[in-house]
Amino acid sequence: MQPGSANPRHQGSRQPETDHSYRPRRQRLQWANLVVVLGLGVVAGRLMQLQLIDASYYLDTLSPQLLSQPRTDAAIPGSLLARDSSELARSTYSYTLTADPSRIAKSKQLAKYGQPFAVIASTLAPVIGREQAELEEFLEHRKGRQYAVLKQWLDADQLAAVRALGLDGINLVPSYRRAYPYGTLACHILGSRNQFHDPLGGLEHRYRLLLDGKPSATASVSSDPSAIALGQDGAVLPAVAGYDIVLTLDLALQRYVEAAMDELWQRENPKSACAVVMDPTTGEILAMSSRPAYDPETSSSSGASGQGTSAATQDSRSNVAVEKDYEPGSTIKVLLAAAALENGVNPSYAHHCSGRYNAGGQPINCWGRYRTEGHGTVNMLRMISMSCNVTAAKIALEVGPQKYLAFLRKAGLGEVPGAGFPAETAGIMIKREWLVEPTASTKASEFVLNPKAISRRDVAVMGFGQGLSCSALQLTSAISVLANDGVRQPPRIIKQVLNKDGTVFRTPAQPPPVRVCSAKTAQAVLKMMVAAVESGTARTAAIEGVSVAAKTGTAQIWDREARRFHPGRYLTSFVLICPADKPRFVIYVAADDAQAGSHGSDVAGPTARDIAGFALRQLDAL
Repeated sequence: MQPGSANPRHQGSRQPETDHSYRPRRQRLQWANLVVVLGLGVVAGRLMQLQLIDASYYLDTLSPQLLSQPRTDAAIPGSLLARDSSELARSTYSYTLTADPSRIAKSKQLAKYGQPFAVIASTLAPVIGREQAELEEFLEHRKGRQYAVLKQWLDADQLAAVRALGLDGINLVPSYRRAYPYGTLACHILGSRNQFHDPLGGLEHRYRLLLDGKPSATASVSSDPSAIALGQDGAVLPAVAGYDIVLTLDLALQRYVEAAMDELWQRENPKSACAVVMDPTTGEILAMSSRPAYDPETSSSSGASGQGTSAATQDSRSNVAVEKDYEPGSTIKVLLAAAALENGVNPSYAHHCSGRYNAGGQPINCWGRYRTEGHGTVNMLRMISMSCNVTAAKIALEVGPQKYLAFLRKAGLGEVPGAGFPAETAGIMIKREWLVEPTASTKASEFVLNPKAISRRDVAVMGFGQGLSCSALQLTSAISVLANDGVRQPPRIIKQVLNKDGTVFRTPAQPPPVRVCSAKTAQAVLKMMVAAVESGTARTAAIEGVSVAAKTGTAQIWDREARRFHPGRYLTSFVLICPADKPRFVIYVAADDAQAGSHGSDVAGPTARDIAGFALRQLDAL
């Protein structure tokens, strides 16, 4: 190895240098502890500020954002009221009698007097109206449970008796019970509630958030129900009472309509039936009834009765006037006449009816004996008064599908009415295959028909109300145009929403009225309907001393599953406007598959006339 050369084993190695930044581990821990303590102090100070100093601010101002724990203090539910403030549905405070079978079985207090379940049964059965043996078996079967309902909604005497007994394992649970003072009246409109006060349908369900209110709650910043936040003792958010909802229904008229529908139900024994009474100047629904009916206070009954009351099945709960759509039949001819006049069709032009008309496909027939005899020479007035199908088909073709369907759509057909009911149907007016594909410039409210896709027969049958469908509510609203100088007031069932003290909380905004046709056109068609009463098919609507306008309707019912018409099954209907010189009421009555009568004039006509007579007598009260 050369002198002065480095040892290869030590090349690149260095001696360790002193680390002047080193501190003992204990000193570092002390500093860390100090930081943690200071942090906890800041947190504790902030908590003190939130819980004590600023507690009232957060509770009063920010309470809607706080988590809430429910309490037993329930809100007072709102009521459904008629336009005169009569209660149609209200809630009453009551108690439900419950038992804790597992506790009863172990009760030493009860064991002194015998077998616990037998003691309870022998003591309570006479009080709550149950058989002793049945009640004992009921408890025995549930001996492992902690909760069993013995009797819902005790009356005052039962409540006092149960409290006086003081039985171990027996409890009284406060609850609200929904009462319907007028029984089945307006049951399809109101809906019902179950034993837990939960809404099941109708307006009860649609407006449950308004009716139910909000229960009281303890304000808390914890999701743990057992947690008590510092400074919040007794910080209770008070219960908010439900709102009362005032309907447009007139109680006296509604009661009469219900009775009239009971009579129709008993006389005709249809599968279903409905009636609608509307004020054409406001769109308010003054009465509405559907059959079969049901009792909203009971979950079931013995079955259908002569009053059209049945067990609360899905069919009986259905509001036929709102939820079901049918092909309307000849009642739509009055809208066809209005559409024709608006589009320049000459009302005096005479068509010839031989009883049959070939518009392509299966021939179109007139009704009854006119299938073979024909109506002869028929102008527009006679088309309405004698309900000529052949002339209606010809006029529909003259107006054309684009203009005719545009008129019906403006009158509200093919769209959900928006009257405030749940499950309102839009019906079927325009088939998708008839439409031209929309472009980017096409508005959502516009439609353009492809003339090659819609046949002449499709257009012709729509002239007398086949090939399209609508609900009773839709058709009543559309025909009300003729009773209001060509303006359609959108239908509505809600008049006002009230606070519990009777002050107005909200008046629902009304959609703007729609000009459907001119006043001249509306008045001309009304005169044609008056002629139908004076000398045509609607003679049954005549009321002595009163000018009445009316139109009959009879339509085959389409079976959507079999894709054909039901053999021998018809919708018979009748629409009436009174007084014709200054209309106040539009009344529509319809029955599905009536057994006694066969036309709108003899099935629905008498009922509509009777309702009109009562409504006119009550005119000053509305």
